[in-house]
Amino acid sequence: MSNDPMKPVHPHCVGRYTKALDSIKSLRKDRMAELKAEKEHLLSLSREKAHADKLKDRITNMKSTISTKEVECETSKREFDNMAESNRKFYELFNKFREMYVKVGELEKSKKDTKGTLTELKSKYREVPGILLC
Repeated sequence: MSNDPMKPVHPHCVGRYTKALDSIKSLRKDRMAELKAEKEHLLSLSREKAHADKLKDRITNMKSTISTKEVECETSKREFDNMAESNRKFYELFNKFREMYVKVGELEKSKKDTKGTLTELKSKYREVPGILLC
């Protein structure tokens, strides 16, 4: 083969080279389209992964919050049970106090009535020294 640029090229060869160049251009165009589609797909997957990572973080935080709230709930239940027991004991003591208060009131009324009766009897009868009445 000669390197002479002025040498005429056979028309049959020109057609083959043109077809080969067209084929290369077509393949290149197809590859570029595939590359663009793959880049878009990769970008989409990247976004989905970032979103999934955020969701995983939120799930982890929520699980932690749930654990904390469960501990708080158990503590509150114990405090409630203790308070309920304390209230029950207080109510029992209140009822005993109320019963005693009513009883003291009755005894004071009885004492007052007895003093009144004694005063009335003393006013009607005179006391004789040295005599014990039974």
